[in-house]
Amino acid sequence: MQRLCPYCEKMVDQDGDCCPTCGARLVRVIEQSLVGVEIDGKFEIRELLGKGGRGAVYLARQRSMDREVAIKVLLPEYAADPTSIARFYQEARAVSRLSHANCITVYDFGQTEQGLLYIVMEYLRGEPLTRVVKEQAPLPLVRAVHIAIQICDALAEAHEKGIVHRDLKLGNVVLVPQHGNPDFVKVLDFGLAKVARADGEKALTATGTISGTPYYMSPEQVLGEIIDLRSDLYSLGVMLFEMLTRQRLFKADTDNALMLKHVTDPVPRLDQVVPELVFPPAVDRLLARALAKKREQRPASATEFKRELLALLDPETDRATMPALSFERALARTEPLLPVSRPDLPRVESSTSPTESLPAPGRRRWPLLLLAVAIALGGLLAIALSLRDGETTSQPTPVADAAVPVTTPPIPADASPVDSAPAATLPAPVPDAGLPPQARKPGKKPKTVIPKKAPDGKRRLLPIE
Repeated sequence: MQRLCPYCEKMVDQDGDCCPTCGARLVRVIEQSLVGVEIDGKFEIRELLGKGGRGAVYLARQRSMDREVAIKVLLPEYAADPTSIARFYQEARAVSRLSHANCITVYDFGQTEQGLLYIVMEYLRGEPLTRVVKEQAPLPLVRAVHIAIQICDALAEAHEKGIVHRDLKLGNVVLVPQHGNPDFVKVLDFGLAKVARADGEKALTATGTISGTPYYMSPEQVLGEIIDLRSDLYSLGVMLFEMLTRQRLFKADTDNALMLKHVTDPVPRLDQVVPELVFPPAVDRLLARALAKKREQRPASATEFKRELLALLDPETDRATMPALSFERALARTEPLLPVSRPDLPRVESSTSPTESLPAPGRRRWPLLLLAVAIALGGLLAIALSLRDGETTSQPTPVADAAVPVTTPPIPADASPVDSAPAATLPAPVPDAGLPPQARKPGKKPKTVIPKKAPDGKRRLLPIE
């Protein structure tokens, strides 16, 4: 019988009680297809989209609105568990209180006459962040920060309403192209959300109980302590690390060993994980704060975390104010923030921002043009002085004779300009006694001439000092 890993979210068809990938305990899945079933006379289920730890998600059509929706149904093996039922309703209540664009929208929830629990949500046509990281990571810094900023916005909305996600991970984020943004974030699956109730209702997860996904759990989650919004920020730091490196923050053979690393092991630097990439030092500093073992050392809120992320894109921004930085502007300014190191060049550590060390694309040609013009003007001036010197000299000198092109031996096509003339044929430098008085400077050596190659391919004798 196939069983489901609630963490990897994959079906396992082999003997054993634990997942061969992550070591989590497998759960039994009762195959019960709902395709073609009509729920409460309003929603017609069309196809299975996927299965999670406690529920299955179907694509359905809402008759009254004539639109596609996603329906999450609690798996039958959990239907008789009071805690699972309570969590299911808690998720529905939690998400229905959120109105931010980066949070998934809940349209309806309830229970059928047959006891089937369901939540109706917006249907997202996008890609899970898990797949994006697997196929495209390491992501450019600007793109990873852009995604993380939107997750911060969703968390700020949830935290303001007393909701802590507690299971934030790559698999619970979907990228949907909309509003001119190819990576518009939708945060979903608040199934383990902790909701602060004003009526003092007892929490579903008491102190000492561990819940969440081991790869993304904060140290206080691992220790079974009371958690707050800073636990979500730790999970976001783990996600940002994976987007930039395509590597897990910590690896272990079992869940217990993995969770222990969150409590004891230091956070590796980015260059230790992906040495072929170069990151600004500020990225490592931000990750060190977000992944601090003590929650007091992390950003105090999702809004503060967002400010620090924006500072990575615009280092001149004052962190005390919330900057308005569009994605297009950030992309234009930070394209070279994540360069790939060339294997044939040594890596050079620099404390300056890469954007400061590179000239603007539109200005790179001007220095070369100015240099070419200066060289051309200097050559013309030198030729003019040489001709004038020949006119004012009464007696011909070896300089004048050497300037005749026919006396220069032909230059082979494969010879370099330096080796084109033998050293024996070069005339010895002679004083330029014929230079006009204004060209002579007291206290300086007289000018000499050496052969130069003119732009027309002929050799000339040009005066230099």
